[in-house]
Amino acid sequence: MKKNQKLFTSTILTVLTLSTPEATCTMEEEKDPPRARVGAGSHLKAAIEEVIEEVIEEIKNSTTEVDEVEVYIGKPIVVLSSANNQLSVPRLKKTAAQGDSNAQNKLGNLYYRGQDVPQDYVEARKWYERAAQQGHAWGQCNLGELYYDGKGVQKDYVQAKRWYEKAAAQGNADAQNRLGNLYYRGLGVPRDYVQAKNWYEKAAAQAHAWGQCNLGGLYYDGVGVQQDYAQAQIWYEKAAAQGNTEAQNRLGNLYYRGQGVPQNYARAKEWYEKAATQGHAWGQCNLGGLYYDGLGIQQDYVQAKICYKKAAAQGHADAQNRLGNLYYRGQGVPRDYVQAKRWYKKAATQGHAWGQCNLGRLYHDGLGIQQDHAQAKEWYEKAAAQGHAWAQYNIGSLYRNGLGVAQDYIRAKEWYKKAAEQGNADAQYNLGNLYHKGAPGIDQDSAEARVWYEKAAAQGHAEAQDNLNELSRDDQAQ
Repeated sequence: MKKNQKLFTSTILTVLTLSTPEATCTMEEEKDPPRARVGAGSHLKAAIEEVIEEVIEEIKNSTTEVDEVEVYIGKPIVVLSSANNQLSVPRLKKTAAQGDSNAQNKLGNLYYRGQDVPQDYVEARKWYERAAQQGHAWGQCNLGELYYDGKGVQKDYVQAKRWYEKAAAQGNADAQNRLGNLYYRGLGVPRDYVQAKNWYEKAAAQAHAWGQCNLGGLYYDGVGVQQDYAQAQIWYEKAAAQGNTEAQNRLGNLYYRGQGVPQNYARAKEWYEKAATQGHAWGQCNLGGLYYDGLGIQQDYVQAKICYKKAAAQGHADAQNRLGNLYYRGQGVPRDYVQAKRWYKKAATQGHAWGQCNLGRLYHDGLGIQQDHAQAKEWYEKAAAQGHAWAQYNIGSLYRNGLGVAQDYIRAKEWYKKAAEQGNADAQYNLGNLYHKGAPGIDQDSAEARVWYEKAAAQGHAEAQDNLNELSRDDQAQ
Protein backbone atom coordinates (compact mmCIF):
# COMPACT_ATOMS: atom_id res chain seq x y z
CA MET A 1 0.00 0.00 0.00
CA LYS A 2 1.40 3.39 -0.93
CA LYS A 3 1.65 6.22 1.54
CA ASN A 4 -1.68 8.06 1.98
CA GLN A 5 -3.38 5.72 -0.48
CA LYS A 6 -7.17 6.05 -0.60
CA LEU A 7 -9.27 2.90 -0.32
CA PHE A 8 -12.71 2.63 -1.90
CA THR A 9 -15.70 0.34 -1.47
CA SER A 10 -18.49 0.05 -3.96
CA THR A 11 -21.05 -0.52 -1.21
CA ILE A 12 -23.20 2.50 -0.40
CA LEU A 13 -23.74 2.75 3.35
CA THR A 14 -25.43 5.17 5.67
CA VAL A 15 -23.05 6.90 8.05
CA LEU A 16 -23.29 6.22 11.76
CA THR A 17 -21.26 6.40 14.97
CA LEU A 18 -19.95 3.17 16.45
CA SER A 19 -20.84 2.99 20.11
CA THR A 20 -17.93 1.09 21.64
CA PRO A 21 -15.44 3.13 23.68
CA GLU A 22 -12.47 1.57 21.97
CA ALA A 23 -13.85 1.73 18.43
CA THR A 24 -11.12 2.14 15.86
CA CYS A 25 -12.77 5.08 14.20
CA THR A 26 -15.37 7.78 14.42
CA MET A 27 -17.97 8.16 11.71
CA GLU A 28 -18.78 11.70 10.61
CA GLU A 29 -22.53 12.18 10.71
CA GLU A 30 -24.51 13.82 7.91
CA LYS A 31 -27.89 15.48 8.10
CA ASP A 32 -30.59 13.15 6.81
CA PRO A 33 -28.17 10.48 5.55
CA PRO A 34 -29.40 8.29 2.72
CA ARG A 35 -30.80 4.87 3.55
CA ALA A 36 -28.31 2.06 3.34
CA ARG A 37 -28.24 -0.15 0.29
CA VAL A 38 -26.55 -3.30 1.54
CA GLY A 39 -27.42 -6.87 0.62
CA ALA A 40 -30.74 -8.15 1.98
CA GLY A 41 -30.54 -9.12 5.63
CA SER A 42 -27.18 -7.37 6.10
CA HIS A 43 -26.47 -5.37 9.23
CA LEU A 44 -25.18 -1.85 8.73
CA LYS A 45 -22.83 -1.77 11.65
CA ALA A 46 -21.32 -5.15 10.75
CA ALA A 47 -20.77 -4.03 7.17
CA ILE A 48 -18.91 -0.90 8.23
CA GLU A 49 -16.85 -2.82 10.77
CA GLU A 50 -15.92 -5.31 8.05
CA VAL A 51 -14.61 -2.50 5.86
CA ILE A 52 -12.59 -1.08 8.72
CA GLU A 53 -11.16 -4.49 9.61
CA GLU A 54 -10.00 -4.89 6.01
CA VAL A 55 -8.28 -1.51 6.16
CA ILE A 56 -6.52 -2.32 9.41
CA GLU A 57 -5.41 -5.69 8.05
CA GLU A 58 -3.94 -3.99 4.96
CA ILE A 59 -2.04 -1.56 7.19
CA LYS A 60 -0.63 -4.43 9.24
CA ASN A 61 0.44 -6.39 6.15
CA SER A 62 1.84 -3.41 4.26
CA THR A 63 5.60 -3.38 3.67
CA THR A 64 5.51 0.37 3.11
CA GLU A 65 5.25 2.77 6.03
CA VAL A 66 1.75 4.21 6.13
CA ASP A 67 1.18 7.42 8.05
CA GLU A 68 -2.50 7.92 7.36
CA VAL A 69 -5.24 6.15 5.45
CA GLU A 70 -8.59 7.53 4.34
CA VAL A 71 -11.47 5.13 3.77
CA TYR A 72 -14.09 6.27 1.27
CA ILE A 73 -17.69 5.11 1.29
CA GLY A 74 -19.13 7.66 -1.09
CA LYS A 75 -17.02 10.27 0.83
CA PRO A 76 -14.11 10.02 3.24
CA ILE A 77 -15.50 8.92 6.61
CA VAL A 78 -12.58 7.25 8.40
CA VAL A 79 -9.03 8.40 9.05
CA LEU A 80 -6.78 5.82 10.67
CA SER A 81 -3.26 6.27 12.03
CA SER A 82 -1.00 3.36 11.13
CA ALA A 83 0.70 3.54 14.54
CA ASN A 84 -2.29 2.51 16.62
CA ASN A 85 -5.32 2.39 14.36
CA GLN A 86 -6.81 5.39 16.14
CA LEU A 87 -8.34 8.46 14.57
CA SER A 88 -5.45 10.91 14.06
CA VAL A 89 -5.36 13.57 16.78
CA PRO A 90 -5.75 16.66 14.55
CA ARG A 91 -8.74 15.14 12.74
CA LEU A 92 -10.14 13.89 16.05
CA LYS A 93 -9.96 17.38 17.56
CA LYS A 94 -11.66 18.84 14.52
CA THR A 95 -14.42 16.24 14.60
CA ALA A 96 -14.87 16.69 18.36
CA ALA A 97 -15.08 20.47 17.98
CA GLN A 98 -17.85 19.95 15.43
CA GLY A 99 -19.88 18.25 18.15
CA ASP A 100 -19.31 14.56 17.42
CA SER A 101 -19.87 12.92 20.81
CA ASN A 102 -17.90 9.78 19.98
CA ALA A 103 -14.91 11.89 18.98
CA GLN A 104 -15.32 13.96 22.13
CA ASN A 105 -15.24 10.85 24.31
CA LYS A 106 -12.29 9.44 22.42
CA LEU A 107 -10.39 12.72 22.76
CA GLY A 108 -11.15 12.62 26.48
CA ASN A 109 -9.60 9.14 26.57
CA LEU A 110 -6.41 10.41 24.93
CA TYR A 111 -6.05 13.22 27.47
CA TYR A 112 -6.89 10.87 30.33
CA ARG A 113 -4.20 8.38 29.27
CA GLY A 114 -1.65 10.88 27.97
CA GLN A 115 -1.75 9.06 24.64
CA ASP A 116 -0.47 11.15 21.71
CA VAL A 117 -1.19 14.26 23.84
CA PRO A 118 0.11 15.41 27.25
CA GLN A 119 -1.86 13.81 30.08
CA ASP A 120 -4.40 16.35 31.30
CA TYR A 121 -7.36 15.31 33.47
CA VAL A 122 -8.95 18.75 33.25
CA GLU A 123 -8.95 18.57 29.46
CA ALA A 124 -10.21 14.98 29.64
CA ARG A 125 -13.06 16.16 31.83
CA LYS A 126 -13.95 18.91 29.33
CA TRP A 127 -14.35 16.45 26.47
CA TYR A 128 -16.06 13.75 28.52
CA GLU A 129 -18.52 16.37 29.73
CA ARG A 130 -19.33 17.49 26.20
CA ALA A 131 -19.93 13.91 25.13
CA ALA A 132 -21.90 13.14 28.29
CA GLN A 133 -24.20 16.12 27.83
CA GLN A 134 -25.12 14.76 24.43
CA GLY A 135 -26.12 11.47 26.02
CA HIS A 136 -22.99 9.54 25.08
CA ALA A 137 -22.96 6.56 27.47
CA TRP A 138 -19.19 6.13 27.63
CA GLY A 139 -18.72 9.87 28.05
CA GLN A 140 -21.13 9.73 30.99
CA CYS A 141 -19.40 6.71 32.52
CA ASN A 142 -15.93 8.23 32.07
CA LEU A 143 -17.05 11.55 33.54
CA GLY A 144 -18.44 9.65 36.52
CA GLU A 145 -15.06 7.97 36.96
CA LEU A 146 -13.29 11.34 37.10
CA TYR A 147 -15.65 12.40 39.89
CA TYR A 148 -15.07 9.08 41.64
CA ASP A 149 -11.26 9.41 41.53
CA GLY A 150 -11.14 13.19 41.91
CA LYS A 151 -9.12 13.64 38.73
CA GLY A 152 -9.50 16.96 36.96
CA VAL A 153 -12.38 17.71 39.32
CA GLN A 154 -13.06 17.61 43.07
CA LYS A 155 -13.87 14.10 44.26
CA ASP A 156 -17.64 13.76 44.48
CA TYR A 157 -19.29 10.33 44.83
CA VAL A 158 -22.77 11.80 44.43
CA GLN A 159 -21.81 13.28 41.05
CA ALA A 160 -20.11 10.00 40.12
CA LYS A 161 -23.37 8.18 40.89
CA ARG A 162 -25.35 10.69 38.83
CA TRP A 163 -23.29 10.10 35.70
CA TYR A 164 -22.99 6.35 36.21
CA GLU A 165 -26.78 6.14 36.43
CA LYS A 166 -27.21 7.96 33.14
CA ALA A 167 -24.80 5.60 31.39
CA ALA A 168 -26.20 2.52 33.15
CA ALA A 169 -29.73 3.44 32.02
CA GLN A 170 -28.44 3.11 28.47
CA GLY A 171 -27.14 -0.38 29.22
CA ASN A 172 -23.48 0.55 29.69
CA ALA A 173 -22.15 -2.48 31.57
CA ASP A 174 -19.11 -0.71 32.97
CA ALA A 175 -21.32 1.97 34.52
CA GLN A 176 -23.62 -0.71 35.91
CA ASN A 177 -20.68 -2.44 37.58
CA ARG A 178 -19.38 0.86 38.97
CA LEU A 179 -22.82 1.69 40.36
CA GLY A 180 -22.72 -1.68 42.06
CA ASN A 181 -19.38 -0.68 43.61
CA LEU A 182 -20.90 2.53 45.01
CA TYR A 183 -23.71 0.61 46.69
CA TYR A 184 -21.32 -2.10 47.89
CA ARG A 185 -18.99 0.45 49.50
CA GLY A 186 -21.61 2.96 50.56
CA LEU A 187 -20.04 5.80 48.59
CA GLY A 188 -22.44 8.60 47.62
CA VAL A 189 -25.31 6.31 48.64
CA PRO A 190 -26.21 4.34 51.78
CA ARG A 191 -24.50 0.94 51.71
CA ASP A 192 -26.95 -1.50 50.14
CA TYR A 193 -25.77 -4.97 49.13
CA VAL A 194 -29.08 -5.81 47.47
CA GLN A 195 -28.75 -2.78 45.17
CA ALA A 196 -25.12 -3.72 44.56
CA LYS A 197 -26.28 -7.19 43.52
CA ASN A 198 -28.89 -5.73 41.16
CA TRP A 199 -26.31 -3.65 39.33
CA TYR A 200 -23.62 -6.32 39.29
CA GLU A 201 -26.19 -8.72 37.82
CA LYS A 202 -27.03 -6.30 35.03
CA ALA A 203 -23.34 -5.92 34.16
CA ALA A 204 -22.67 -9.65 34.50
CA ALA A 205 -25.58 -10.48 32.20
CA GLN A 206 -23.71 -8.52 29.52
CA ALA A 207 -20.57 -10.61 30.14
CA HIS A 208 -18.81 -7.76 31.96
CA ALA A 209 -15.88 -9.53 33.64
CA TRP A 210 -15.72 -7.31 36.72
CA GLY A 211 -19.49 -7.48 37.11
CA GLN A 212 -19.23 -11.26 37.07
CA CYS A 213 -16.35 -11.29 39.52
CA ASN A 214 -18.07 -8.87 41.89
CA LEU A 215 -21.32 -10.82 41.74
CA GLY A 216 -19.32 -13.93 42.61
CA GLY A 217 -17.88 -12.01 45.57
CA LEU A 218 -21.37 -11.32 46.92
CA TYR A 219 -22.22 -15.02 46.77
CA TYR A 220 -18.90 -15.87 48.41
CA ASP A 221 -19.41 -13.48 51.32
CA GLY A 222 -23.17 -13.95 51.54
CA VAL A 223 -23.97 -10.24 51.40
CA GLY A 224 -27.13 -9.19 49.55
CA VAL A 225 -27.66 -12.86 48.75
CA GLN A 226 -27.53 -16.16 50.60
CA GLN A 227 -23.95 -17.41 50.86
CA ASP A 228 -23.34 -19.91 48.08
CA TYR A 229 -19.81 -20.98 47.17
CA ALA A 230 -21.04 -22.95 44.16
CA GLN A 231 -22.65 -19.81 42.72
CA ALA A 232 -19.50 -17.85 43.53
CA GLN A 233 -17.52 -20.41 41.53
CA ILE A 234 -19.85 -20.11 38.53
CA TRP A 235 -19.42 -16.34 38.33
CA TYR A 236 -15.71 -16.40 39.05
CA GLU A 237 -15.23 -18.91 36.24
CA LYS A 238 -17.10 -16.70 33.76
CA ALA A 239 -14.89 -13.74 34.66
CA ALA A 240 -11.72 -15.83 34.80
CA ALA A 241 -12.40 -17.17 31.30
CA GLN A 242 -12.15 -13.57 30.12
CA GLY A 243 -8.76 -13.20 31.78
CA ASN A 244 -9.93 -11.35 34.88
CA THR A 245 -7.01 -11.88 37.27
CA GLU A 246 -8.97 -11.19 40.45
CA ALA A 247 -11.47 -13.91 39.52
CA GLN A 248 -8.63 -16.30 38.69
CA ASN A 249 -7.05 -15.70 42.08
CA ARG A 250 -10.40 -16.13 43.85
CA LEU A 251 -10.99 -19.41 42.02
CA GLY A 252 -7.61 -20.50 43.30
CA ASN A 253 -8.81 -19.64 46.82
CA LEU A 254 -11.92 -21.81 46.38
CA TYR A 255 -9.85 -24.83 45.39
CA TYR A 256 -7.27 -24.10 48.11
CA ARG A 257 -9.96 -23.98 50.82
CA GLY A 258 -12.34 -26.54 49.33
CA GLN A 259 -15.24 -24.10 49.21
CA GLY A 260 -17.96 -25.06 46.71
CA VAL A 261 -15.49 -27.48 45.14
CA PRO A 262 -13.45 -30.41 46.45
CA GLN A 263 -10.18 -29.17 47.96
CA ASN A 264 -7.56 -29.46 45.24
CA TYR A 265 -4.18 -27.78 45.62
CA ALA A 266 -3.13 -28.64 42.06
CA ARG A 267 -6.18 -26.79 40.70
CA ALA A 268 -5.51 -23.94 43.11
CA LYS A 269 -2.01 -23.72 41.66
CA GLU A 270 -3.37 -23.58 38.09
CA TRP A 271 -5.57 -20.60 38.87
CA TYR A 272 -3.02 -18.79 41.02
CA GLU A 273 -0.52 -19.26 38.22
CA LYS A 274 -2.89 -17.76 35.63
CA ALA A 275 -3.37 -14.69 37.81
CA ALA A 276 0.32 -14.50 38.74
CA THR A 277 1.58 -14.59 35.16
CA GLN A 278 -0.58 -11.53 34.47
CA GLY A 279 1.03 -9.69 37.37
CA HIS A 280 -1.73 -10.13 39.96
CA ALA A 281 -0.01 -9.54 43.32
CA TRP A 282 -2.23 -11.82 45.41
CA GLY A 283 -1.94 -14.52 42.75
CA GLN A 284 1.84 -14.25 42.99
CA CYS A 285 1.79 -14.29 46.77
CA ASN A 286 -0.61 -17.24 46.94
CA LEU A 287 1.43 -19.20 44.40
CA GLY A 288 4.47 -18.53 46.56
CA GLY A 289 2.53 -19.90 49.52
CA LEU A 290 1.93 -23.18 47.70
CA TYR A 291 5.65 -23.50 46.94
CA TYR A 292 6.47 -22.65 50.56
CA ASP A 293 4.12 -25.27 52.02
CA GLY A 294 4.59 -27.84 49.24
CA LEU A 295 0.87 -28.05 48.49
CA GLY A 296 -0.08 -29.22 44.99
CA ILE A 297 3.58 -28.90 44.08
CA GLN A 298 6.99 -29.91 45.41
CA GLN A 299 8.13 -27.71 48.30
CA ASP A 300 10.59 -25.13 47.01
CA TYR A 301 11.63 -22.16 49.14
CA VAL A 302 13.57 -20.60 46.26
CA GLN A 303 10.48 -20.57 44.04
CA ALA A 304 8.46 -19.26 46.97
CA LYS A 305 10.94 -16.39 47.28
CA ILE A 306 10.69 -15.62 43.55
CA CYS A 307 6.90 -15.41 43.75
CA TYR A 308 6.89 -13.40 46.97
CA LYS A 309 9.42 -10.96 45.58
CA LYS A 310 7.29 -10.25 42.49
CA ALA A 311 4.29 -9.45 44.66
CA ALA A 312 6.39 -7.52 47.19
CA ALA A 313 7.76 -5.33 44.38
CA GLN A 314 4.16 -4.23 43.77
CA GLY A 315 3.88 -3.19 47.40
CA HIS A 316 1.99 -6.30 48.50
CA ALA A 317 2.28 -6.25 52.29
CA ASP A 318 1.61 -9.95 52.90
CA ALA A 319 4.31 -10.94 50.42
CA GLN A 320 6.72 -8.47 52.03
CA ASN A 321 6.08 -10.05 55.43
CA ARG A 322 6.54 -13.54 53.99
CA LEU A 323 9.84 -12.49 52.42
CA GLY A 324 10.88 -11.28 55.84
CA ASN A 325 10.05 -14.72 57.23
CA LEU A 326 12.29 -16.41 54.65
CA TYR A 327 15.24 -14.21 55.65
CA TYR A 328 14.45 -14.61 59.36
CA ARG A 329 14.40 -18.42 59.07
CA GLY A 330 17.04 -18.81 56.34
CA GLN A 331 14.69 -20.62 53.98
CA GLY A 332 15.64 -20.37 50.30
CA VAL A 333 18.07 -17.60 51.24
CA PRO A 334 20.92 -17.28 53.76
CA ARG A 335 19.59 -16.23 57.19
CA ASP A 336 19.77 -12.45 57.32
CA TYR A 337 18.04 -10.52 60.12
CA VAL A 338 18.84 -7.17 58.49
CA GLN A 339 17.00 -8.22 55.34
CA ALA A 340 14.21 -9.66 57.48
CA LYS A 341 13.89 -6.28 59.22
CA ARG A 342 13.81 -4.48 55.86
CA TRP A 343 10.88 -6.54 54.56
CA TYR A 344 9.00 -6.62 57.87
CA LYS A 345 9.22 -2.85 58.04
CA LYS A 346 7.83 -2.44 54.50
CA ALA A 347 4.84 -4.57 55.49
CA ALA A 348 4.49 -2.96 58.92
CA THR A 349 4.38 0.59 57.59
CA GLN A 350 1.42 -0.46 55.43
CA GLY A 351 -0.45 -1.57 58.53
CA HIS A 352 0.16 -5.30 58.07
CA ALA A 353 -0.40 -6.82 61.52
CA TRP A 354 2.03 -9.73 61.13
CA GLY A 355 4.67 -7.37 59.72
CA GLN A 356 4.21 -5.13 62.77
CA CYS A 357 4.38 -8.03 65.21
CA ASN A 358 7.44 -9.54 63.53
CA LEU A 359 9.23 -6.19 63.43
CA GLY A 360 8.45 -5.80 67.13
CA ARG A 361 9.95 -9.22 67.76
CA LEU A 362 13.24 -8.17 66.11
CA TYR A 363 13.40 -5.12 68.40
CA HIS A 364 12.45 -7.35 71.33
CA ASP A 365 15.28 -9.83 70.67
CA GLY A 366 17.80 -7.38 69.17
CA LEU A 367 18.11 -9.28 65.89
CA GLY A 368 19.30 -7.28 62.87
CA ILE A 369 18.82 -4.15 64.97
CA GLN A 370 19.72 -2.74 68.39
CA GLN A 371 17.56 -4.26 71.11
CA ASP A 372 14.86 -1.79 72.09
CA HIS A 373 11.92 -3.00 74.17
CA ALA A 374 10.12 0.35 73.93
CA GLN A 375 10.20 0.10 70.12
CA ALA A 376 9.11 -3.52 70.37
CA LYS A 377 6.10 -2.47 72.47
CA GLU A 378 5.20 0.27 69.97
CA TRP A 379 5.05 -2.18 67.06
CA TYR A 380 3.30 -4.84 69.13
CA GLU A 381 0.63 -2.30 70.09
CA LYS A 382 -0.02 -1.42 66.45
CA ALA A 383 -0.61 -5.09 65.64
CA ALA A 384 -2.56 -5.71 68.86
CA ALA A 385 -4.93 -2.87 67.97
CA GLN A 386 -5.88 -4.99 64.94
CA GLY A 387 -6.64 -7.93 67.20
CA HIS A 388 -3.37 -9.76 66.52
CA ALA A 389 -3.14 -12.49 69.18
CA TRP A 390 0.64 -12.97 69.16
CA ALA A 391 1.20 -9.24 69.53
CA GLN A 392 -1.20 -9.19 72.47
CA TYR A 393 0.66 -12.11 74.04
CA ASN A 394 4.02 -10.38 73.52
CA ILE A 395 2.79 -7.18 75.20
CA GLY A 396 1.69 -9.31 78.13
CA SER A 397 5.20 -10.76 78.34
CA LEU A 398 6.74 -7.26 78.35
CA TYR A 399 4.55 -6.27 81.30
CA ARG A 400 5.17 -9.53 83.14
CA ASN A 401 8.93 -9.16 82.83
CA GLY A 402 9.14 -5.37 83.09
CA LEU A 403 10.81 -4.94 79.68
CA GLY A 404 10.44 -1.43 78.24
CA VAL A 405 7.65 -0.84 80.77
CA ALA A 406 7.23 -0.93 84.56
CA GLN A 407 6.54 -4.51 85.67
CA ASP A 408 2.77 -4.92 86.01
CA TYR A 409 1.22 -8.36 86.50
CA ILE A 410 -2.33 -7.06 86.23
CA ARG A 411 -1.63 -5.52 82.81
CA ALA A 412 0.17 -8.72 81.84
CA LYS A 413 -2.94 -10.72 82.79
CA GLU A 414 -5.17 -8.41 80.74
CA TRP A 415 -3.05 -8.81 77.61
CA TYR A 416 -2.63 -12.57 78.06
CA LYS A 417 -6.41 -12.88 78.35
CA LYS A 418 -7.00 -10.97 75.09
CA ALA A 419 -4.72 -13.40 73.25
CA ALA A 420 -5.95 -16.46 75.16
CA GLU A 421 -9.55 -15.77 74.22
CA GLN A 422 -8.47 -15.91 70.58
CA GLY A 423 -7.04 -19.37 71.14
CA ASN A 424 -3.33 -18.53 71.54
CA ALA A 425 -1.97 -21.55 73.43
CA ASP A 426 1.08 -19.76 74.92
CA ALA A 427 -1.19 -17.01 76.24
CA GLN A 428 -3.58 -19.60 77.68
CA TYR A 429 -0.67 -21.34 79.41
CA ASN A 430 0.77 -18.10 80.84
CA LEU A 431 -2.63 -16.88 81.99
CA GLY A 432 -3.16 -20.22 83.72
CA ASN A 433 0.28 -19.89 85.27
CA LEU A 434 -0.52 -16.47 86.76
CA TYR A 435 -3.63 -17.94 88.40
CA HIS A 436 -1.74 -21.09 89.42
CA LYS A 437 1.18 -19.38 91.12
CA GLY A 438 -0.38 -16.03 91.94
CA ALA A 439 1.36 -12.68 91.51
CA PRO A 440 1.14 -9.14 92.94
CA GLY A 441 -2.49 -8.08 92.39
CA ILE A 442 -3.52 -11.59 91.28
CA ASP A 443 -4.80 -14.14 93.78
CA GLN A 444 -4.07 -17.83 93.37
CA ASP A 445 -7.02 -19.60 91.78
CA SER A 446 -6.52 -23.27 90.96
CA ALA A 447 -9.91 -23.61 89.29
CA GLU A 448 -9.23 -20.71 86.91
CA ALA A 449 -5.71 -21.98 86.30
CA ARG A 450 -7.12 -25.39 85.36
CA VAL A 451 -9.53 -23.82 82.84
CA TRP A 452 -6.72 -22.13 80.92
CA TYR A 453 -4.23 -25.00 81.21
CA GLU A 454 -6.84 -27.34 79.75
CA LYS A 455 -7.40 -25.04 76.78
CA ALA A 456 -3.66 -24.87 76.10
CA ALA A 457 -3.13 -28.60 76.66
CA ALA A 458 -5.93 -29.36 74.16
CA GLN A 459 -3.74 -27.66 71.57
CA GLY A 460 -0.75 -29.83 72.51
CA HIS A 461 1.00 -27.40 74.86
CA ALA A 462 3.28 -29.75 76.85
CA GLU A 463 3.99 -27.44 79.79
CA ALA A 464 0.29 -26.79 80.23
CA GLN A 465 -0.29 -30.55 80.42
CA ASP A 466 2.53 -30.90 83.00
CA ASN A 467 0.97 -28.18 85.16
CA LEU A 468 -2.46 -29.78 84.84
CA ASN A 469 -0.91 -32.99 86.18
CA GLU A 470 0.64 -31.00 89.00
CA LEU A 471 -2.74 -29.50 89.91
CA SER A 472 -4.26 -33.01 89.92
CA ARG A 473 -1.54 -34.26 92.25
CA ASP A 474 -2.11 -31.29 94.55
CA ASP A 475 -5.84 -32.05 94.63
CA GLN A 476 -5.16 -35.70 95.49
CA ALA A 477 -2.73 -34.72 98.21
CA GLN A 478 -5.44 -32.66 99.85
